Amino acid sequence: MESLSRSVNLPILRRLAKENPLSGYSREYYYSLKATTLPVKGGINRRLEDIFRRVRSELGLLDEPIEMFVVIEESFNCHLEIASNKVLPSILRLSHTFAQTLNEKEIAYVLGHELGHLIFEHGETGEALSLLYPKKDSMPEHIKRQYKYLHQLQELSADRIGLITSGDLEASLRMLLTGASGLPENLLNLDLEGILDYAQKIVDDLKGINIQPELSHPGTPIRILALKAFADSELYKWVINDEPGENQPVQDPMLEEKMGELLSLIRVYPSDTQEYWLMIGEAAAIWMIISADKSVSPQEREGLLDVISKFCSCPETVAREISEKGAETFLEVAVNYFKLNAPSKLDGMIGEIALFIVRDKRIEDKELETFIEIMGKYFGVEKSSAILAIVAALRVTSRET
Repeated sequence: MESLSRSVNLPILRRLAKENPLSGYSREYYYSLKATTLPVKGGINRRLEDIFRRVRSELGLLDEPIEMFVVIEESFNCHLEIASNKVLPSILRLSHTFAQTLNEKEIAYVLGHELGHLIFEHGETGEALSLLYPKKDSMPEHIKRQYKYLHQLQELSADRIGLITSGDLEASLRMLLTGASGLPENLLNLDLEGILDYAQKIVDDLKGINIQPELSHPGTPIRILALKAFADSELYKWVINDEPGENQPVQDPMLEEKMGELLSLIRVYPSDTQEYWLMIGEAAAIWMIISADKSVSPQEREGLLDVISKFCSCPETVAREISEKGAETFLEVAVNYFKLNAPSKLDGMIGEIALFIVRDKRIEDKELETFIEIMGKYFGVEKSSAILAIVAALRVTSRET
């Protein structure tokens, strides 16, 4: 959130979006649901009504306008929808497949998870960004990267609310397995220990091969271990206490340590020392080039953040550190590292920096001069070779076009 706020002034955008929501369901959609699906009220399904009311009571949402409908969907799904105005209620759509498959604690988990998004106002970030980027394709790469990572963190936060409303760790974890596999309780032959063992083995595999799958939600094994870490935490004990008073734990080192390990599997960050210095070297050189004329345009800044976002989910943090501490020092250390450890990588770095300069097929005099100067001073590359690198980059962009 902090990184996104620096990129797009997120607090102001969220404020504007609250006043003028762009998305959300319509009045027509609401009444079509009422006319064609089963509402969970009026004694039609007392089992679901009782669970729904208990979950809302647990979360202090009894006075919040929320309605629930069971819809005919073969997928295992529950989805929260917010109205495009402040008159209509929030809607929970529970698929009949989920309703038939899950037990009461598991349904409580599902409803709690979705209402967790409402409690934490998770939808507001997407609303805010849609003011600038109505179509996701129009988002700069660094905004996409940050928003995707934030969305995955939001899912882990909502999982915690699901556990609170379920009140049962094993039931909550079984729900995650059912959502991933479609198997009902009687076909999942794992107890709590077995579920945790399965999740740990998968996470260990992910650590070993250093792969971050491109998913909208964190992988199920990661969610399982994250929920177990929360269930073991002082924070969870404080939350479920009937009278927590003012003794809320300010920090929970054990929880933070466990979550840090798991988040490393969904957060994009340099995977090794070489990749780290590749990121730093490219970013530092680019910063020196775009700031050579004493001003950095919004387009140049976005381009720099896009480059960093190839390596890092929070590119603003890297860009700020380089600008505050001095790009020259960072670049010198990065180039020296590769000269000593992997000289072949330097050509690739030079090529990426050159591609940045010609990305819009417009080369400013000052950019070219600074590039040639950097190539000679830090990389030991002659002027003629530096110009050849620019020409090669132009040919690459022409082929891409």
